[in-house]
Amino acid sequence: MIIRINSIPFPNIPPSNGNPITNGIRSWAEEKTTDILLGVLDSIRNVFIDFSYSVALVGCGLCILFWVVGWDKGKKWAGILYLANVLIKFLLMGGMAYGS
Repeated sequence: MIIRINSIPFPNIPPSNGNPITNGIRSWAEEKTTDILLGVLDSIRNVFIDFSYSVALVGCGLCILFWVVGWDKGKKWAGILYLANVLIKFLLMGGMAYGS
């Protein structure tokens, strides 16, 4: 069977399954691609955890300062921000498997 692309004939040659070099390279590339993708996802998770900690730290500090100067709900929102940070860490770090 001949495939035509822009009026240029190309024979349809199936890939070889019996070539050990091609299979070795293919399996090596699959392993490396999987490792790279898992590493990228792990890095994104770590950045999100650190960002949530920064937001909780600054937000709690501001809420406590606002509570000191008279905002009645400052204590409540500081607790909510801190609890949200703890929940994000707990969910994204796999519970207590890795420590804090």
